[in-house]
Amino acid sequence: MFNSKKKFFRKLRREAHWYGSGTQNDPLVIKATKSFPDKLWIIRNREYILFKNSTLNVVVLRNCQNIIFRNCIFNSLRIYDCSNLKIFDSNLSNFYIAHSYDNLVENSNILNIININSRGNTFINTVIPLNKIIGLRRGSVPFFNQLMWTFLFITIGGFLIGIGALYKNFFLTGNYFLFISLIILFLIFLISSGFFLLRLIFKIVKLRKFGPNELKN
Repeated sequence: MFNSKKKFFRKLRREAHWYGSGTQNDPLVIKATKSFPDKLWIIRNREYILFKNSTLNVVVLRNCQNIIFRNCIFNSLRIYDCSNLKIFDSNLSNFYIAHSYDNLVENSNILNIININSRGNTFINTVIPLNKIIGLRRGSVPFFNQLMWTFLFITIGGFLIGIGALYKNFFLTGNYFLFISLIILFLIFLISSGFFLLRLIFKIVKLRKFGPNELKN
């Protein structure tokens, strides 16, 4: 699914004469045109798509699979929660890969790469700056462990501050309206922060089963 602009892409597909049904044996073949958006978002895609011979400014992929880029030039490619993506014979000025696994980059050139908790990806015969290789192989998991513990301490601190505020504004003043309002806000904070923390832990645990990113010649 191409974000929310489905009508735009249906129109562009007709004008640019894209072909393919989006299956593994017959992928949708796309070549960028002058009508292409400056920033392309693709979200929750499961169709088989092939971009080829295209110059793209900013491409953002979120929760996507089965997309291939061949002989493309990117100013910026950003992928989040993606797998089974393949990049061949391409040039990337900026490559941001987060929470992604089982992707392949081959015979390509990357000028700058940022890896956030991504593992199990393979880079074959791909030029990567030397100062980025250690973080790429490691998967940046230690950074996210640190972030997780920091967020946990913030949540505990917020809980203690909330308890103090409730005590001060009810037991000392007897203000029921303020007391109920604080409880509601306090519960919203706990639920939202707890959801975020559990999601972060789930992503880290999920990617632990994959090995480090591989660099091959």
